[in-house]
Amino acid sequence: MKAKSLFTRNKDVSSQDKTAGRAGNVFVTNNYKLFSQFEGNRPTNQFHIKRLEKSLGENHLPVPIVVDETYRIGDGQNRYEACINLGLPIYYIVIPELTLEDVQLLNANVRPWDMDDYMDSYCDVGKNPDYHTYRGFKMLYNFSHSICLIILTHGSNDKFVRNEFKDGLLKITDIAYARECAEKITAVRVYYSGYSRRSFVYAMLKCFKNLEYDHELFIEKLSKQSAKFTDQPGVNDYMRLIEEIYNFRTYEQNRVRLY
Repeated sequence: MKAKSLFTRNKDVSSQDKTAGRAGNVFVTNNYKLFSQFEGNRPTNQFHIKRLEKSLGENHLPVPIVVDETYRIGDGQNRYEACINLGLPIYYIVIPELTLEDVQLLNANVRPWDMDDYMDSYCDVGKNPDYHTYRGFKMLYNFSHSICLIILTHGSNDKFVRNEFKDGLLKITDIAYARECAEKITAVRVYYSGYSRRSFVYAMLKCFKNLEYDHELFIEKLSKQSAKFTDQPGVNDYMRLIEEIYNFRTYEQNRVRLY
């Protein structure tokens, strides 16, 4: 069966149609089962689907989805779901040999991928198991992506690490140590609501690297002086405050230099 042009509505296109492999032509079909999800693509967004349903219900513009030669949806998966829900035909363009990198670029031109999208994408593809470890860590401690990356990479340059994360190059070298740090940082939550602030987390990681630092002692001191612990503008300011509280009522010769 020959694929129908953009101007022919409500006609099914056979999944065996070889002419659909020509990039640039727009085809239309009511055969929803023709299409499948592209492995590693970001998940559909129910809020966006509902918004599309409202828009398409008022004015159905034939905006095509993008698929590869096997009809995997690289771009437009939310529009595809909305059309199914409304019983509308699917308009599509075939781009042969579409890759996951192409899909990410296509999606970024519509709505930029956020860190959740990259995380879920690489988890679905399964080539780098560190993304599954990362997702489990994030779900367990409920930190932001920025804080998770800081802890899991032991305070590495977060901008550089974020770029590597987006490129699928996440490397977790010591998950046990990262969990230990996360537990210690989370223990502060009882006394300081800003425990997950970026500057504070950096300050804590610096303390953990100091062999003289005792986190249990700090928590004990903090429990008696929590009113003093307020938001600070930077890492050094947090270090000064931590040192002040840590050394409270401690003999001079026993004080620990943290800042």
